Amino acid sequence: MSTHISHKFTSCKTLQKRRARENETQNERETCLARNREYKQRKREKENAEENEALLVRDREQKRAKLAMETDEQREKRVNDFQE
Repeated sequence: MSTHISHKFTSCKTLQKRRARENETQNERETCLARNREYKQRKREKENAEENEALLVRDREQKRAKLAMETDEQREKRVNDFQE
């Protein structure tokens, strides 16, 4: 059973962003990732301790749910990718 859901709606903006990401150079990608890291770091610095803990709890729950839903093939791929 595949967990891939193909019946969800994908907006035009999402497709445009996806295509732009696929066509960007390595340097552009690194710049984008650095900008995103800085943005997230500033955002986290503004959070108080309770918000930060709530975020960590939510992230852990999402990760646990994602791992519970993965197939044997997906798990094998994830483990192999991690080891490389």
